[in-house]
Amino acid sequence: MSDERLQELGLPRREFLKKAAVGAFAAPLIVSFGLAGTAEAAPTCYPNQTFSNQTYTVFHELTTIAFYVWEGEQESLVSSRIGQQLRSKYLTVAADVLDDNTRDFCRRLADLQRLITQQSGRAIDPGFASDRLAEINSLQSAYCQCD
Repeated sequence: MSDERLQELGLPRREFLKKAAVGAFAAPLIVSFGLAGTAEAAPTCYPNQTFSNQTYTVFHELTTIAFYVWEGEQESLVSSRIGQQLRSKYLTVAADVLDDNTRDFCRRLADLQRLITQQSGRAIDPGFASDRLAEINSLQSAYCQCD
């Protein structure tokens, strides 16, 4: 900034440089807080906020789990009949994410949780079931606490 402009504003050069330096460091620091994701409110606690910017992440996680179920079928960790049911249910839950439908999302996750728990040790390998239940619990903790 020119000396003339600083004089017009009534700001000494040294004062201007101090304020500019503080602004240059403070703005990126403040913005970085939001980038970490720690300041995001629980999404279902507010009617105008559902999956927000997490839609792709949650959708991708659910479709990846559906693929894990298919892999489990190939490795005989899940029976074909139950595997087909699980994959269908996971993909339906993923569709709820795309539709911003948290109520059905949470209800269907609970249904998946019940089915996996009932079939663990029968049609689903217990270790495989445990991994899927942990994933469901993580999603429920993040998105279903306020219902």
